Amino acid sequence: MQERGHQVILGQTVYKKDKAKSAPGKERGMEFNQMMQDEAVDLIIPPWGGELLIEMLEFIDLDRVQGKWILGFSDISLLLLTIT
Repeated sequence: MQERGHQVILGQTVYKKDKAKSAPGKERGMEFNQMMQDEAVDLIIPPWGGELLIEMLEFIDLDRVQGKWILGFSDISLLLLTIT
């Protein structure tokens, strides 16, 4: 992506591993909130998904969700259903 001229911002959960997920639900939710509020971020590609995604939903600030592209690395259907 950088070679094509795009700025890439990596969150901390990209490099973490907590059992079968990248990080605890609260940490993933807070990182998602930060990226959602960051004006420099146009596309979010979460490093998590699947059935364990439910652990983070309670930490997402749904009142501050903005119109951004979200591309699933894994199954993010539950996140997309919650947001929409």
